[in-house]
This record gives sequence, structure tokens and C-alpha cells, in this order.
Amino acid sequence: MTIHIRALLVLLFLVAPILGGDDPNIPKATKQKVLNAMTAYVDQMKTDHEGLFPIFDHTRQTVTYLSFVALHQGVVKKGDQPLYVACADFSDAAGVQYDVDFFVNQRMKVVEALVHKKKKEKFPYTVE
Repeated sequence: MTIHIRALLVLLFLVAPILGGDDPNIPKATKQKVLNAMTAYVDQMKTDHEGLFPIFDHTRQTVTYLSFVALHQGVVKKGDQPLYVACADFSDAAGVQYDVDFFVNQRMKVVEALVHKKKKEKFPYTVE
């Protein structure tokens, strides 16, 4: 019985971000802090890089400079630490669309940004 409950919890943990991209158990105030931290990080990077957001594009094995398009409003938790994850849309100079996930720690600092989608192709990752 315990194995079934664990399996169900793992399944819910994996499916919840896919279904809604927003965890209803995270308080609204916390979500806003996560989004504020993410926005401040993006703004600072753009200030430091002539209005563009630099990120490593693993599909091209190079740093790509992106233009900010839109912030997603959903926030989820991942990993044991936990890290909050929120995302935003960007595009490159050729108009290629990127979905970038931002990992925000408990101190409301962005600790990593990863390309999650490019041209609507998903690139899965794991967080421990």
C-alpha cells in the first residue's frame, strides 16, 4: 500500500507542472516574490548586456542573446531543496522562440536559468 501511495505522489509531482504550470499550494505572496526575483534578474542581465538576455543554448553549444517577450504567471516547486520554477518567453534575432525556466531559491535569488523549449521542442531536465 505504501508503495502505491508513493507512486501516486511521484506521479502527481511530475504531472502537476505539466497540467497547470502553477502550484495552487504556493501562497500568492510567495509566487509574487518569485516572479519579482525573476523579473529583477532578467532586467539586470539585460542592463549588463545592451538590452539582451544571454543564455547558453545547448542545441548550438554557444551563448545566445535573447529579447524578452513575456513572463509566465505560473510558479511550481521542484527538487528536494525546494527550488521555485517560473518561466518566460524570449526570442533570438532570427525570431526563434525560446521558453526559459528560472530556478529561484528560498532566499528569492535566481540560481539558474535553462532553455526548456526552443521552437516548441521541449528539453527535459531533472532537479534533485
